[in-house]
Amino acid sequence: MTTADEQCARCGEDVSMRSPLFEERHTVVRRGKNVLLCGSCFAEQRESRDRRRGGITEEQRQRLENAALTFEPFLPGAH
Repeated sequence: MTTADEQCARCGEDVSMRSPLFEERHTVVRRGKNVLLCGSCFAEQRESRDRRRGGITEEQRQRLENAALTFEPFLPGAH
């Protein structure tokens, strides 16, 4: 039997120590209180937050592109 403080605050899955989801659980602060989320709910929450923020900025995209171009000659088959 699990108590409410051992369940995912979003989906209600058991994330207690004896659960297979224990290793993937995350503690987050919600309304000033620590709550647990299972791995999949934590990932969904993070994706949702990133989408609201608009993904990566133009500067971040340019840095990523420059880094890829820098390492391109070292890739197998690149001549």
